[in-house]
Amino acid sequence: MPEYRYLKEDVIETSAEFIAAGALGIINKWANDNFTASPRTVLDQITTANRLFNGILDRWKLS
Repeated sequence: MPEYRYLKEDVIETSAEFIAAGALGIINKWANDNFTASPRTVLDQITTANRLFNGILDRWKLS
């Protein structure tokens, strides 16, 4: 993601793993709830979590 090129490589890798684990956690919860929520709701939850994390990264600019 070019907008985060200021981050160190290890921070980028760890962040990607964190975001992926969070998305999988949301999807796993959806599956455990027998897919009662709509796919759109699940997508909105993942998108919101990603935006929150991106906001944290924006505040944490490393040189």
